[in-house]
Amino acid sequence: KYIAKPVQIKKLTVDIVELVVKYRKSNNIEALAKGLVQQKTKEDKNNQEIESELNIKRGLVKYYETIIDNFVFSLQIDKKGTIQKVSSKFLQFFKYDEDEIIGMNINELKCESCSNESFQQIMLKAIHTKKTIISTHNLTTKTNQKILFDITMTPHYDSSGLVDGYTLYLDMQR
Repeated sequence: KYIAKPVQIKKLTVDIVELVVKYRKSNNIEALAKGLVQQKTKEDKNNQEIESELNIKRGLVKYYETIIDNFVFSLQIDKKGTIQKVSSKFLQFFKYDEDEIIGMNINELKCESCSNESFQQIMLKAIHTKKTIISTHNLTTKTNQKILFDITMTPHYDSSGLVDGYTLYLDMQR
């Protein structure tokens, strides 16, 4: 700004106040911008650390899934009892192909002891008690080999608290 002569005090005061306000706004904006840049940098670093931890956890989950698939007899069924997923160990032992068993109802598995307590009854018991149920069943492989298993049935719940499926783990009795 320029000061013209003769100097008018009122005009000079207004000009000075305007410059001070403009300077303060400029400094506040700079400080705010620096603060935002620092905050974003900190958040980016936190996000990278979280991403790294997440990748480690994903690797562990994949590792555990591989172990379960290869060494544990397991099935996943939906709330109607339709088989959705089976472990490789189950398929290998029971002599089923995956396409044969996926989509099959759990009650279609050959089970001599299921006349006493069907899988549907166990599913209902799990819903009512809201607990994992362990029962013993004599299952038959596709090649008609009969084997006694302890079956652990764990219900899965959706976000509204309703059962949307089950996981079954089979432990062969010796």
